[in-house]
Amino acid sequence: MLRVRLPQDYYEKLMRYKSASSMGYNNYMTKLALGIAFTAILTGLAVFLLGIYPKTLNQSNPLPTPNIVNQKVPPQEVKRQKEHSRVVLIATGDVVPGRSVNYQMVKFNNFEWPFEKIKDVLTSGDITVVNFEVPLVRNCPTVVEGMVFCGREEAVKGLVASGVDIVTLANNHISDYGVAGIENTIRIMHENGIATVGYSADSISKAGGQGGAGAADDQRIRDIGGINDNNQYAGEILYKTVNGTKFAFLAFNDIYGSIPPILSAEKEAIERLVGEARQNSDIVVVAMHWGVEYRAEPDDRQSELAHLVADAGADLIIGNHPHWIQSDEQYKNTYIKYAHGNLVFDQMWSEETKKGVIGRYTFEDGKLIKKEFIPTYIRYYGQPEIVD
Repeated sequence: MLRVRLPQDYYEKLMRYKSASSMGYNNYMTKLALGIAFTAILTGLAVFLLGIYPKTLNQSNPLPTPNIVNQKVPPQEVKRQKEHSRVVLIATGDVVPGRSVNYQMVKFNNFEWPFEKIKDVLTSGDITVVNFEVPLVRNCPTVVEGMVFCGREEAVKGLVASGVDIVTLANNHISDYGVAGIENTIRIMHENGIATVGYSADSISKAGGQGGAGAADDQRIRDIGGINDNNQYAGEILYKTVNGTKFAFLAFNDIYGSIPPILSAEKEAIERLVGEARQNSDIVVVAMHWGVEYRAEPDDRQSELAHLVADAGADLIIGNHPHWIQSDEQYKNTYIKYAHGNLVFDQMWSEETKKGVIGRYTFEDGKLIKKEFIPTYIRYYGQPEIVD
């Protein structure tokens, strides 16, 4: 075998190269290990600090978080929400489908006739309330004179066609056919989806022995529709919720001639019932049958009662009975319209008794924000129309 002998200085150079390489490798590995160790220490420290620091940060300088409630709502959405919560209440003058009005309906065989030219206005509100001033009785006599009023049972068709939601019965002529006439009127209204207010159901029951409705009939009234939002009988206080606003309706009579169960405008009853309604609703509306006939201004008694009702908690007072349009008053937080005149009646003997106004009362966020009055004029002994 051939052997090659390298020079001695070559071996020395080779050994020096190996020694240098070994030292470089060792240095590299040492630095790498130190780097890994240092990184691990920093990572551990970071984890430790993150477990503590956010708590301190949240306590001293919390980061902002999204708040949907405080975000700005687009103007068009604000308008839509307000319109959705807005409630328009329609209130009218006296509705008396008796005497010549009854004669005309029977003659034309059209029991919607009195309302044909105004029903579009009456149906334009969210709630429509009328003061209904005759008892509905079967085969009401067809007459054109006299002061004992009644209307045929079919007269309810005009109210239904006009979108009437509530009739107030606290007036002097609803009693013209006794308790039986009152009870029959309540029954017919409820059977046709119209709520009633302004009387005491307990009084109807007690009157049973005098030829009135009796307890059994009173229970029947309860069963066929006299239930309000609170699942209570609605004779004295009627609760109705519209567009998220809870209304309470009441009615009182201050004119001679009514009998129990009709609610009289007595101080104790007003304070008790209006106060109860105030505690259980957003808006309290009280219908008052009061005043002296054929006068344009309220008398002292009306003013006294209005302030009593207002102080008890009413937001709006709807007045009727004078058969003329009367003035209004803003008393503290209560708006008072003393009389709306006639809406449906046969008093053709004077210009003032042919006139009336339909009130449009707009509520928003529990407040009365707008009042409008649409004038009406009666023709043909009982058919009103809208006038300029």
